[in-house]
Amino acid sequence: MTVLWAQFATTMPNCLRWLCQRPLLAAALTYVGAPMTFLGGQRMELVHIATPELPSLLLLGSLWAITVPGLLWCSSRLHPGPPSSDDYTCFR
Repeated sequence: MTVLWAQFATTMPNCLRWLCQRPLLAAALTYVGAPMTFLGGQRMELVHIATPELPSLLLLGSLWAITVPGLLWCSSRLHPGPPSSDDYTCFR
């Protein structure tokens, strides 16, 4: 799990840089996407979502919709400017 989070953090300055200037889009995508991933995990019996499910999913979506734009903001402050040509980018 730690490696998964570390990998997610490395995508911020490169692959997710385009979302840094679009915090509302980042919030909307994570508000919808995060609960969907938890639902998928529940269907594969990897995670259990508290019942009733709807309030739990809305809370998960809200937390991720706040967290990801905040992480993108931090990433843009730690890695200002465009990536150099030597950096790995996922759009090559």
